[in-house]
Amino acid sequence: MKDSFAVRDTLEVRGQRYTFASLAKLGQRFDLKRLPYAMK
Repeated sequence: MKDSFAVRDTLEVRGQRYTFASLAKLGQRFDLKRLPYAMK
């Protein structure tokens, strides 16, 4: 998965690692207040 917006983060649960796109990291770069509610 390409990380075009540098928002990739990792979560570890019971020894298993999961990768996800973090809205918190995206919010540091862009104003997310303008996103439609369904996109949050």
